[in-house]
Amino acid sequence: MNRTPLVVILLFSFLLTACNLSTIPLSTAIPTLTNTLPVPTETLLPAQTPKPAFEPLETRDAAGIPMMFIPESVFKLGDTNLQNDDKQPIHEVSLPTFYIDKYEVTNVQYQACVNAGICRPPDNSSFAEQTEVYFGNPVYDNYPVVFVNWYNAQTFCQWRGARLPSEAEWEKAARGDTRLYPWGNTFNSSSINGCDQNCPRWDVKLDWDDGYAYTAPVGSFPNGLSPYGLEDMAGNVSEWTSSLLINYPYNSADGREDPQSPDNRVIRGGSWESPTDYSLRSANRGWATPIGGYDMVGFRCAGNTVP
Repeated sequence: MNRTPLVVILLFSFLLTACNLSTIPLSTAIPTLTNTLPVPTETLLPAQTPKPAFEPLETRDAAGIPMMFIPESVFKLGDTNLQNDDKQPIHEVSLPTFYIDKYEVTNVQYQACVNAGICRPPDNSSFAEQTEVYFGNPVYDNYPVVFVNWYNAQTFCQWRGARLPSEAEWEKAARGDTRLYPWGNTFNSSSINGCDQNCPRWDVKLDWDDGYAYTAPVGSFPNGLSPYGLEDMAGNVSEWTSSLLINYPYNSADGREDPQSPDNRVIRGGSWESPTDYSLRSANRGWATPIGGYDMVGFRCAGNTVP
């Protein structure tokens, strides 16, 4: 029997199958998932807008005041893009979880502490350029309280079962990462109450009209929301922190959180009186003597737990 044709047929079938297999695409490798988030760079390009890694979590204290949850993390404190070197060096700070007020403390909230006989009234009841009463006037109930010195701000927070935030906690709550402003890296005039064209202070002013000559009701600029859901972390009023004005790197154990020291305390956030965009950046550090009450300085409270 002649087997040559059978062998040829089998060989031809094998070659044809091999050729057809070569046309089938190889399977694409499945990417490996990782739980490691990308480490933010120290300087972000203006076009980049960082995104929050989670949904803001709001709760309320015993008095019904909204507070936001800030998760435990290591973040980068400071900025190399500001004019003064007191924001340098950029360095990592580890913070446990904490809570912080969503809004600045208002006139009506502070009035409750005064009525309880715990807090002293603000040093002044109106702005220098105005005759209209600010504190105690129902028209301004939902505006941030001002003219409260550092000690009285601390007293109010303690009355609530809370405290003033450290400047590290404040900056973490304001920016979350290395963004320049609470909302991102591009300055946005619709996000803040700063020293605009109707501001009664300074010859050099920001070139827009935010609708307010002085303070604005808290929460009036939702475009300025921070990654953790806080409002007015840029503009409206600067805010007291618990921290003394000591050079970086930040170390909570180096004496800067001494509540008994009479030295200058850090204020954060810029205010209605801030005439430049860099003065409204999240990393910007201001300072004030703790015994003074100022028309552009208010505060918000924080706590390790919800009061």
